[in-house]
Amino acid sequence: MSPEGSPVRMSPEGSPVRMSPEGSPVRMSPEGSPVRMSPEGSPVRMSPEGSPVRMSPEGSPVRMSPEGSPVRMSPEGSPVRMSPEGSLVRMSPEGSPVRMSLEDEHQARLEDEHQAHSDRVPWSE
Repeated sequence: MSPEGSPVRMSPEGSPVRMSPEGSPVRMSPEGSPVRMSPEGSPVRMSPEGSPVRMSPEGSPVRMSPEGSPVRMSPEGSPVRMSPEGSLVRMSPEGSPVRMSLEDEHQARLEDEHQAHSDRVPWSE
């Protein structure tokens, strides 16, 4: 039992998995922030505000918007919502969706891939 009294199951990798009040498993990330497993089984990290942040396959955080559509965080940290068609929609600072042009979208995807690579590949001089 965790200090709060919620059950903590050990995941196969040996990291603690706390059961959330709804009963879905919440894995603790290495930084200690709770990572809830989504129904599909992909990890969903809880953001500091408490909104779920799903990790995309590339490993970049994807915040779920209130409507439940995935919002990928761009490298600068501004939310990028995926539109239903799958095109990237960057959220403007005022919070209104800004559909990215194809060039911007291509650039964002490149940045994503670069980001994913730089996370995975140890830098060697």
